[in-house]
Amino acid sequence: LTLYAFSEQNWNRPEDEVEGLMELLSEYIISERHEILDNNIRFSTIGDLSKLSAPLREAIAELCHASRENTGMDFCIALSYGGREEILQAVKSCMRSAGEGTLSAADLTEALFESRLYSGHLPPVDLIIRTSGEQRLSNFLLWQAAYAELYFTPTPWPDFSEQDLDEAIRVFGTRDRRFGLTQEQIIR
Repeated sequence: LTLYAFSEQNWNRPEDEVEGLMELLSEYIISERHEILDNNIRFSTIGDLSKLSAPLREAIAELCHASRENTGMDFCIALSYGGREEILQAVKSCMRSAGEGTLSAADLTEALFESRLYSGHLPPVDLIIRTSGEQRLSNFLLWQAAYAELYFTPTPWPDFSEQDLDEAIRVFGTRDRRFGLTQEQIIR
């Protein structure tokens, strides 16, 4: 489960709003620590955390470290995240390696490129749920969305309930996922 909590573009919001959101995030990291650890959840983040305060980065790093061996669900929060920015930083990483002579164009594969994305440690995305009636990805997981199923709901995020999630999963279960193959190829 990856939640888009704060986009790269959200830094342009009013300063008091950003400060309030960062305070809420900090409170969440502290208050939910035991819940995450007690439920065998592996916690991680994606995005450019360098813009977060040092104490918040430290709290996040500590929770990531404490939960790294957990084998239950993967729970990831996208912070200071943008899909375009993620792709660009992966390209820059590959270019640095090429400049160092440790990567050639012939060596560059989708798998290698994906490993350079912020989300390289996460499994493939199966379902993207977009709340609040919006009909766009909003710069979220652009590379990873290639074969993800999209589900749009008018329900605003704060009101999105367990029943709403159950409905999204039910609809997902009706989708015909072929990953570019024909139905006949899948049946074989």
